Amino acid sequence: MITCSFCGYEFDEKETVKSCSSCPMNKNCGKIKCPNCNFENPKPLKWLSAVGGWLKMASHHPGHGTIGFSPKADNQKPLASVNLTELKPGQQGKVIKINLSGHDDVKKLTVFGIIPGEDLFLIQKFPSYVIKIGNTQIALDKHIASNIEVTC
Repeated sequence: MITCSFCGYEFDEKETVKSCSSCPMNKNCGKIKCPNCNFENPKPLKWLSAVGGWLKMASHHPGHGTIGFSPKADNQKPLASVNLTELKPGQQGKVIKINLSGHDDVKKLTVFGIIPGEDLFLIQKFPSYVIKIGNTQIALDKHIASNIEVTC
């Protein structure tokens, strides 16, 4: 199973065959397109997945941490995720997940750098949500902001 690094959807590599059939590079580009959001993920390397399996087995022993993107505080407890709308102006958060079903909305957010793992800063909530990611400031309507999960 492959987990999309953008939307978190789990899928099998066989599900991507339909979307890759129309591509001129077909299967030689080294990417796998998520059937849920159409984000192009890099193909997992076979040797890396074998090492990942070994590391997951090792993490079951006491004293070993977990593997993968899991937001944690210094005390190793998972941080709570909230909607972007629940942050207060001046608060900073890290994007965890985007819950939008529309491909066009997801594409727009990706272009502006709103992807899982990125830090953002909420500047204002009214009349629209204004966030800052890197050196980019973006205004979002409430519908889109409420579908962006962040840790604070």
